[in-house]
Amino acid sequence: MEGLPGLLSGHSQIIGCSIGEMDQAMSTKRQVCLGVALLALSFNAASDGQCPDGFTQAPGPMTGVINCVPLPAANDPGNDAGGPRWQSRWGAISFDYGASNVGVGASVAATSKRRAKSEALAECRAKGGKGCKVNLVYDNQCAVVIAAVGYSRSHAGPTVEITAERGMKMCEEAGFNDCQVYYKACSLPEQIQ
Repeated sequence: MEGLPGLLSGHSQIIGCSIGEMDQAMSTKRQVCLGVALLALSFNAASDGQCPDGFTQAPGPMTGVINCVPLPAANDPGNDAGGPRWQSRWGAISFDYGASNVGVGASVAATSKRRAKSEALAECRAKGGKGCKVNLVYDNQCAVVIAAVGYSRSHAGPTVEITAERGMKMCEEAGFNDCQVYYKACSLPEQIQ
């Protein structure tokens, strides 16, 4: 406790307690001041973001939360740059361009472009499509299909909202009033390490 007044001297004005008050006999005010001072010091230490040796700071799930994670081993062969690794995810949309015109086939979060195209075509054919063709292939983003009577287009973009807004505008500019979002999905990259 003898070192506490020196440690708290920089914070005594902030918390409203003088060093003289801290040296008085154990009173309720002293306990409150001590508690507030220790709380202020703990927030000060936490806000510095210091992690123990062998650990590094990582972002937390919420703003202001600090996580300490172990430093990657320098000789770990599975560790390229020490950070997370991401893998692209693919999506595809196919339309039935045949006489049956039964609709749309789609693939989401496929591990390759080829797989996304294959899955979209298979879904279109499973719905009875005879003239299915891939209309859109995208990776690490979102896609929508905008439809109206006599109109259907697929679009890709950074979010469903942005992509749908752009697609709806194009549909309306083409002279259609019954435009609607027929399909929407995202194929975003996945963290693999």
